[in-house]
Amino acid sequence: TIHQWDMIDNIPDSEVCSSGITPHQSLHPLPTVLHYCQNYGVGDVLFSKYLIPSDIFTCQKPLLIEPGDDVMSPDNAYKPKLGGQKLELKPNMHKRNAFVTCAITSIVNEASLFFKLHNCDEAEANKERTLNLLA
Repeated sequence: TIHQWDMIDNIPDSEVCSSGITPHQSLHPLPTVLHYCQNYGVGDVLFSKYLIPSDIFTCQKPLLIEPGDDVMSPDNAYKPKLGGQKLELKPNMHKRNAFVTCAITSIVNEASLFFKLHNCDEAEANKERTLNLLA
């Protein structure tokens, strides 16, 4: 049997983030469930359910920052920590953190955009992707 993380490990580096954002089961089978039991991060982006502000679903709050196209660059093979420290990630942990960070920041931003679309005037809906959970 294949372990759940092996599914992520088998995704080509160039498709890790896009597979987290827009899964294509026929191209890259993915786990049915991901348990967000810890924080995940890659490069300068960290996601922790404990750091999500209580006003995330408001018109004024910006969207979360998301990992960039260079998410799998060796320069991004670390997870940011509180206090400005960086935890270096080995290749498999780099890929796993990249996948999960891309997936969850995209999901939270989609939910926030849905809220803004249905509850905010266009002029007051902050759609900038600038919310850094470490700031």
